[in-house]
Amino acid sequence: MPRKGKKIILILVEGGSDLISLELIKKLNRNQEEIDFKITKGDITSNEHTTLANCISKVNDKITEFIAE
Repeated sequence: MPRKGKKIILILVEGGSDLISLELIKKLNRNQEEIDFKITKGDITSNEHTTLANCISKVNDKITEFIAE
């Protein structure tokens, strides 16, 4: 029998205004499923330490951080 795991839909957003926009999803949650939002506090791809060469790994790092929490 397949093991049931936690389903995750991850949407990376920059900051507070994006988070406010997504709060509507919580209000419309008719199934009472657990919904949690985390913000990256800035655009990962335009950060001064992000380059074309390391952009994908920077985004992957944020995803790994989220999953580890």
